[in-house]
Amino acid sequence: MALALAVLLQPSENGARAQISSPTVASQLAEHYGQGIAQIIIINFNFFIGNPSALETYLLRLRQQGRLSRLCLYIPQNTKCLNPRFGVFTQTQLIVNYLKAECCTPASTQCGRVSPILPKIIQGDKALAGQFPWACMLLGDGVQQCGCVIIDRTHVLTAGHCLNGQVEDNLLTDRGFEVIAGKLYTDLERVDRSEQRIRVVSGKRHENYDPSLLINDIAVLLLESPLTYTDYVSPVCLPPSVADLPSPCTLAGYGTISFTGPVAEQLMFEEIQTYTAETCLQTFQATTPYNISIYLTPGVICAANGTAGGKDACRGDSGSPLMCKLNTH
Repeated sequence: MALALAVLLQPSENGARAQISSPTVASQLAEHYGQGIAQIIIINFNFFIGNPSALETYLLRLRQQGRLSRLCLYIPQNTKCLNPRFGVFTQTQLIVNYLKAECCTPASTQCGRVSPILPKIIQGDKALAGQFPWACMLLGDGVQQCGCVIIDRTHVLTAGHCLNGQVEDNLLTDRGFEVIAGKLYTDLERVDRSEQRIRVVSGKRHENYDPSLLINDIAVLLLESPLTYTDYVSPVCLPPSVADLPSPCTLAGYGTISFTGPVAEQLMFEEIQTYTAETCLQTFQATTPYNISIYLTPGVICAANGTAGGKDACRGDSGSPLMCKLNTH
């Protein structure tokens, strides 16, 4: 295999040769691709790795000639689209970024689809990478604030009350919001290679938003640049305006694990039951002194873990998706 690849990529025209002498570059490639694939790359890049600008010129020529693409056959599908998580060594960045540009095939633009390489999910509480590729995190001034959900490459949905104090005439006035898509772990210092962090440039909250009852509690945000669809970032399907929701449905979010507890370490999910307004009243009105009928407007979904409780969205989960599987395709 190595001999065949060595024939594909010839030394530079002036005969300059320089091995990957930095053990850091070699170890970073192994961390990113795995030891076996890194060795193949090292064998094929050991002839021209010294000057970064010269390396980039050479990589560009290899790509234009179609010779770089042959390395894609040896890179696993779940690694081709990952961002490098190192940034100091320019040579490593150049190699990974050029191979990503050449080998990463954008995921299907069809909504509601997850990666075909994802194992079958058994009900649990910790999500897997790519299990909910439409779930995203909303930051305010660099701090985790709410959840959100991807509806297309440049728009996400979130809860209207997540913009409280930052809107005028229901239009977003603050410029400190960002969206992180493809993120599994809540620690902002831990940058997942699958994530994409993009600034929000504008937004609009529903014109009939009622802050007292949280009716029409929805907002749409516009991203500064388009998302790249991958196995870890893709859009959710929006349901028909009138739909009989199946039960159970699934919640997913980055919020706290209890009302007064800490933020979860990673994206969490849980199944809960959905109810019609009539059944919701019959089931839950006797369990609370409050009149819940005032909340059951046509735009509200009643969902709970029956009368047992214990499963629900929590602080920080506002704007995160409630997902129901509909046979619409």
